[in-house]
Amino acid sequence: MAQTTKNVVLIGSTGNGKSSVGNMILGEPAFSTKASANSVTTECQRKEKIIKKKKIAVIDTPDFFDTENEEKMKSEIIKALIECSEGIHAFVIVLKVGRFTTNERKMVQQLLNTLTEEHVLKHTVILFTFGEQLEGKTTEEFMKDCSQLQELVDKCGGRCHVIDNKYWNKRKRGNKSNKVQVKNLLETIDKIVEENGRFTSEVLLEVEKHIQEEVKNITEENVPPEEQREKAKKIVHCNYLRQFAGAATEAVLGALIGISMFPSLCFNAHFEVSHEKRVMEMPNFEKKSLNSQKKCLRSLEVVFDLCEKGLMWIMGDGNAFCE
Repeated sequence: MAQTTKNVVLIGSTGNGKSSVGNMILGEPAFSTKASANSVTTECQRKEKIIKKKKIAVIDTPDFFDTENEEKMKSEIIKALIECSEGIHAFVIVLKVGRFTTNERKMVQQLLNTLTEEHVLKHTVILFTFGEQLEGKTTEEFMKDCSQLQELVDKCGGRCHVIDNKYWNKRKRGNKSNKVQVKNLLETIDKIVEENGRFTSEVLLEVEKHIQEEVKNITEENVPPEEQREKAKKIVHCNYLRQFAGAATEAVLGALIGISMFPSLCFNAHFEVSHEKRVMEMPNFEKKSLNSQKKCLRSLEVVFDLCEKGLMWIMGDGNAFCE
């Protein structure tokens, strides 16, 4: 029986130290962290290692809230979807300790606006980096200066840890030891998995289904299973790039974190027919729960965005056609 891989996704802004966090979790320099402009994570990367007889994969992601190059970001979010298709065991939101500027507050607010689904929050933990800048404060005292930050941690069940990528590496004991803090983080992730299992969604299940279909289409002989899967993932990535053309980046990001806003548009059409008109399933706007109403509103935003671009027409019978 194949060993189950525990997938951990790192999310955060550029410069918060996501790659260093990935290296600490894996216990080796798997991700580049050199102090140069070229070292900034611009692509989704996956690295694996067996730790204490358990296989763990860390998915390091670029700054998903950087809208400077939307098409590039969309491609990387799709890549993250593909890398996480077997399910996600934990989302780790990496935030930097320090004075909270307008940009940091905006980013935290974006996270609050995006992470609205309870089943996602149950799999999310907050990790602060540059812990030495706490200057003796506790994380609770630090968060008093930013109510949005406290709200985010509260939404994630109070799961919060702190490391320092520079000053806490040599310490073996105490709260100011990366070794201790990473151990605590991994224990928190184990507890998340024990209580909630893995996070998955209709979108991730569809992605995995398409990967497996492409694996079956590979007819070359003597190709190892791992190589077959990598080839299949590249094909699926290209197919999804075509499918998501014209879609808002926020919609693609929503698919990663469990907000399936337009399933038929993304996944029900045949990839081979690039010009075929496709029906998009509209959400049920009569649902009573607040979360359902919010999801419907997000769906409408996507629909209007596509209509403005001439990629969708809403028909009198309530269906929406896309091409």
